[in-house]
Amino acid sequence: MIGIDVSYAQRAIDWSRVKDADQVISPSGRIEGPVEFAFIKATGEEIGRLFRDGRFVDNWKGARAAGVPRGAYHFMNGAAGSADGHAEADKLLAAISAAGGLYPGDLRPALDVEWPPKSGALFQIEQLVECVEAVRVALGVAPIVYTGRWYWDAIAGTEFFGWLDECPLWLASYTSAPPKPPKIWSEMAMWQFTNKGRVDGIDGAVDLNRLLTPIENLLLPKGSL
Repeated sequence: MIGIDVSYAQRAIDWSRVKDADQVISPSGRIEGPVEFAFIKATGEEIGRLFRDGRFVDNWKGARAAGVPRGAYHFMNGAAGSADGHAEADKLLAAISAAGGLYPGDLRPALDVEWPPKSGALFQIEQLVECVEAVRVALGVAPIVYTGRWYWDAIAGTEFFGWLDECPLWLASYTSAPPKPPKIWSEMAMWQFTNKGRVDGIDGAVDLNRLLTPIENLLLPKGSL
């Protein structure tokens, strides 16, 4: 299964055309698709400021109306002076609620961990731990963690944070084959393999992702809705 992830950077998206597109195109010209799920940027954090993505409400509602399975994601920032993990989780969950909330068939939210650390590795991991735990308490299931080996190795190295392996791993690597996951995970749930895909209904390039686990493993449990 192929999916996309989007934010304000893709500007206005025609979700009906995305849903109806029978293929997507990777940079090599390889035909993939169709689009069977989408992750949508909901919120982010700059130093000292939490914000909602300017296109989130339209994208969240548009994907549902078109019948595209959707998940929301939050861009984390582990630099000194940034918000704590609980506040980041609260911002993400509040944004989802304000945009209409969660429904059966929605995907677990994801936490985007890729900001270069500026105050030591432990600080960013502590933030992630706090955020994951807050989401898990609220929804009854661990969120997805998005990262790249280059980021994860910089902030965590080979240190084992055992319980984080409950979070499905979404790994970015623009290579011809899926990479080896960081030490604490035994497998990947999703592989972001390019940021230069083309999809009908989206003006410009978009990230493409390949699902490596049954989509049922990423759906929110009914009790969390």
